Amino acid sequence: MNSAHSEQIFAEQVAQLYKLMPVGIIATLTNSTILTLLLFNLVPHPLLLSWTGSLLVVSIIRSVLYRIALDAISRKAHLFLWSNLFSFSILTSGIIWGSAAFFAISHTSDALRILVAYVLGGMAAGASGTCSAMRQAYFAFSIPALLPQIIVFFMEGEITFIAMGGMLVLFWILITATALTNHTTIKTSFHLRFEREDLIASLKAAHKQTEKNNEDLQYEINQKKKAESALREAHDLLEKKVDQRTAELKCANSKLEYANRELSDFTHSVSHDLRTPLFSIKNFSMILEEESGDTLNESAKEALFFIQKSVGRMQDIIRDLMLLARAGQMELDITNVNMSSIVSEIIETLQLQQPERVVETIIQPDISALCDPPLIRIVLENLIGNAWKYTGKTEHSRIEFSTIKKDHDLIYCVSDNGVGFDMKYSENLFAPFKRLHRDSAFTGTGIGLATVHKIITRHGGSIWAESSPDQGARFFFTLKGNTN
Repeated sequence: MNSAHSEQIFAEQVAQLYKLMPVGIIATLTNSTILTLLLFNLVPHPLLLSWTGSLLVVSIIRSVLYRIALDAISRKAHLFLWSNLFSFSILTSGIIWGSAAFFAISHTSDALRILVAYVLGGMAAGASGTCSAMRQAYFAFSIPALLPQIIVFFMEGEITFIAMGGMLVLFWILITATALTNHTTIKTSFHLRFEREDLIASLKAAHKQTEKNNEDLQYEINQKKKAESALREAHDLLEKKVDQRTAELKCANSKLEYANRELSDFTHSVSHDLRTPLFSIKNFSMILEEESGDTLNESAKEALFFIQKSVGRMQDIIRDLMLLARAGQMELDITNVNMSSIVSEIIETLQLQQPERVVETIIQPDISALCDPPLIRIVLENLIGNAWKYTGKTEHSRIEFSTIKKDHDLIYCVSDNGVGFDMKYSENLFAPFKRLHRDSAFTGTGIGLATVHKIITRHGGSIWAESSPDQGARFFFTLKGNTN
């Protein structure tokens, strides 16, 4: 990520913080009013009104900051100052919210003390959505807001309150994980946007150069026609030059068309495949904020789950898209690679991720190949990973990695006894975003096998598959220069 993009991304992060500030202010005023009414007859009025008044003053100050900051941020002026002011204001708000845990120690019932904890938890959860653009802003609010209540629960000494304190710690860890995931997603989205803008600018420059080449070519053709009647030899030389330039122009146009297709595919993936996860993040964050005003109920928990799931899918798509692009751009570093060892490592990793599964693995020893190590690992991770995934519902799962000698070719094979697929859909097997199984049955992005196909093709090899429903699948591939 270059420095120009870093500044742009930082500006967008600061802008997003202030755009979502009214949501946090409204939540603060609403929840503080409700809490004040509930505690009005239980807490000394001067203390309670001082607490409420402090939140009101801070909210007014933050509202003023909001009005002033939007204009300055739009001009990219004093971004670090506005970022620090936001963090300081949210820190102040978090400290005031956290103090509610202390003044309720001796003046409220157990039920209302637990209610206070839920309100504080709801405010912290809301911050994971409104403040996640900047990690320090989220931590500036959530830590001072929840830490006092956690301390109070543990100081009580009773098992119920100790359990509540533990639950509050776990809750903070979960919303923090969500906030950090949101933060990473936001930065990645901004980075992809700016990269796309750079690519569009490069394509426009290339198009302009092509137009200039066309004008130059037309000029040369006109010159050729004028000299044709006088100098036949000059005519032949000029005709040869025109043919050469025409060939260069066709090559340039072909490259431009390919780049346009790549850009179209990428734009389609960003606008289509990422639309649903981003929509989920926005809407379920709003649900979480609304539902957890008084208590974190089951609906809010379900919303949090779907947020995490949507963000995870978006990350998978971005990762696989970048992997597909990288597979076509990396320079090959051909060396002798022990593929049996790589397959063993991949299976060990999968087993650690799902220790409850029992899978019979058969790995032919000392299978080696002349290939690029990082790229061939990507191939094996996808093929072995698919075999692992599609045998997940098979009672006695089996995965095998072996070789077949045919004529002078050495064929590598990954086979399993999983759900398999219908060969009539095999033309979609290696196409991006084409899947042979529903997402509800087996998750995936539909990019992995397209990446495998690109890597094998770059190695001068070929890849194909054989399968039938419920009879497992067998993937075969060859690599140029590897013979029996």
